[in-house]
Amino acid sequence: MNKRILSILLCLMLVIGLLVLAVPVNAAPTDPTFTITADKTDAKPGDTINYKVTLGPIDKIGQFQFTLDIPDGLTYVANSGKISDGTVAKMDMNILEFAEASLVVAGNVKTVNYTSETDTDIAEFSCTVDDDASGAKTVGFVDDETVAGIYLDWDTELTPVVVTATVNVTGSETTAPTEAPTEAPTEAPTEAPTDAPTEPAHVHDNPLAFVPQVDPTPEKDGVAAHYLCESCGMMFADATGVKVVTAEELRIPYVAPTDPPTEAPTEAPTTAPTEPATEPATEPATEPATEPATEPATASVYEFEKNPYTYDHGDLDIILSGFEMYVHNTDAALDKDTVAHFQKIVINGVDVTADFVKDDTAMDGLRITIGRTFAEKYFHNGDNTVECYFDDAASPATTIVKATNLPEEPVSEPMYKFQQPVYEYYMAEGGKLEMGVIFTDTDAPDYDTHVMSHFVKWQINGVDVTPENRGGTGDVKTLIADDKNVVAANFNIGKNEIKAFFDDCDEPAVTTLVVYDENGSSQDQSATGDSSKDSSTKDSSTKDSANSPKTGDASHMYLWLIITLASLAGGAGVLYTAKRKGIFTK
Repeated sequence: MNKRILSILLCLMLVIGLLVLAVPVNAAPTDPTFTITADKTDAKPGDTINYKVTLGPIDKIGQFQFTLDIPDGLTYVANSGKISDGTVAKMDMNILEFAEASLVVAGNVKTVNYTSETDTDIAEFSCTVDDDASGAKTVGFVDDETVAGIYLDWDTELTPVVVTATVNVTGSETTAPTEAPTEAPTEAPTEAPTDAPTEPAHVHDNPLAFVPQVDPTPEKDGVAAHYLCESCGMMFADATGVKVVTAEELRIPYVAPTDPPTEAPTEAPTTAPTEPATEPATEPATEPATEPATEPATASVYEFEKNPYTYDHGDLDIILSGFEMYVHNTDAALDKDTVAHFQKIVINGVDVTADFVKDDTAMDGLRITIGRTFAEKYFHNGDNTVECYFDDAASPATTIVKATNLPEEPVSEPMYKFQQPVYEYYMAEGGKLEMGVIFTDTDAPDYDTHVMSHFVKWQINGVDVTPENRGGTGDVKTLIADDKNVVAANFNIGKNEIKAFFDDCDEPAVTTLVVYDENGSSQDQSATGDSSKDSSTKDSSTKDSANSPKTGDASHMYLWLIITLASLAGGAGVLYTAKRKGIFTK
């Protein structure tokens, strides 16, 4: 009897052990690892560095977002950021975007968490090395803007691990030793005597102290209004400290009253009639030239709110609202009249008042709002000098605008172009994809019919074709990709170069069509240069997970199956032995 009870207990323990081994615990997901790699480890000013962001092996991830952190010394190359080719289809993403203005990459899956045992390319971008850059430059993610999670499991938070990329910048220091020996001997002897007053050995006070005008008296000459560096005693004509002035230049001589010229004719009417006539004529001419020039400085002084300002041509806020600067009168009581005294605005030495719209909606001061078109016309990448002139001030308000991400050269608009630079077609989804070409001169009298009347032919992958499905009406000429013309071999699986030719233009419109087969894969191995990762856009582990038990752990299923079979075999052996020994017989 005791043996029978013991055997039953052993069987129950065996069954419990089988259940524990065969059904894995809902294991906590691993945190994703994002790795940033650069195409070079050393660079010099002016070089372009290409970066790639990859996601390491992951058991499951449903959404993620990160913001690129570009260090000082590197400048992001406008329009270089993109999602790696084939990644959207590979990860089966509902949304996966690279936001150019904010440098944010964000994505989330459609219905199933993404799983992969290999690295997955996410995004690519480029930076240039600034002229004054040196030392180690590390590109990473902004810490508090990097998040990840699991699809339909919002309570489970993932903590992304970020592997940064560091490039050592050298070369900017090497120019100093070569230039200094050659320039110093030639310039020092000739320039030192004349430039000594204008080249102080220290940094002047900021702001400079304003010294009001002192009127002349019979006992003492006056002094014109000016700005003073209290640290070194140097005097300047304006608040920016650009023009140095001397005490002699600021001296206002005392001019005696004009009574003596009226008495002179009575005392010497015949001998000196010409002298009083010439002297009074010259003296009054010099006085108005000196005094009016200094008086406005005592009336008003204007300053920008910031110096310098920072202008990012790709900033989303600037794109939506424009770029704003403010100028105020240093006398708060007079600030409300700032707009009324505005004369002109000068940028980099060019008077841009004709293109500038004065904004007088601010309660106090002058608000300067600059749009993107205005900035592209008058700003350049780097430092820009902005000066605002007023009719009651001796010198303008001056500031510096540090601009970035402006186009280096204006790009001329092509005569014809596709509505998108890249199209994607998925055979598994079917349907119809329309690729349209437009005529870019919207002011042309025949714009509505121009593209249709001048179209000549389509060319796909260098071969002239006449697709079965084509069309277009009015101002758009359309090429259609669907099941018919893909199967008819008009398009290849992978990348296809499509050109549209017109009889009034030598250059065709060009676009790219990427075709994915029924399994969601592309045969184009050159998209990212890594065929082992991108040739199949549907990872095999994703397919396995679709048929796996919904236990929360879809990895190593063959291991669990072997353990289960071994446990069943062991249990059968125990039962067979017990039966042979008669443990279960009475």
